[in-house]
Amino acid sequence: MSVMLAEHESGLVYATEIALWTTPTLLAFTLACRFPKGTRIAWVILGTACLAIVLDKALDLLSVAHKTGQQLVKAVDPETRMRDGNLVYRFLLLGGLFVASSLGLVFCLRRDRDRSRGKVLAFVGLLLVLAYIAARMIPGLKERLLPPTGWIVEAVSYALILLGLIYGWRHPPEDRPTADSRDP
Repeated sequence: MSVMLAEHESGLVYATEIALWTTPTLLAFTLACRFPKGTRIAWVILGTACLAIVLDKALDLLSVAHKTGQQLVKAVDPETRMRDGNLVYRFLLLGGLFVASSLGLVFCLRRDRDRSRGKVLAFVGLLLVLAYIAARMIPGLKERLLPPTGWIVEAVSYALILLGLIYGWRHPPEDRPTADSRDP
């Protein structure tokens, strides 16, 4: 399978988006290096997800994944390709993937010993990105999520992620008071 460059309306728009999404990627990986062992997993996951967004913007990985999914559906259901009466299976698949990825994110966040507001904010932004991607795969919603609506959803997601990263940068785990340090 060859990787094709993303087809974009304007190279400047996507270059700007790539530059913008590179910022939280680098911040998340930097925080993962700064934080003590046992409190890094959330930042690593967030950095990896933001890196996937950067790569998607550069190489259009979502289209490659979508075509792979279509080939899988064609192999499983060659006659109807999950259309018409079988469209419910597409919704179940997309909903199942969203729920599974959301539960995986929550599970990883719960395993992290430091569950700060920053991590929660960043993960809410990441869940919003996942919901947006899943919604774009639904035929009836795809047209409604084209720009500028899609840009608004992406901007809110980006802001939540960036606010979470900034909070994490300003409040590392060693700066927070613990139950032992509050006792006289």
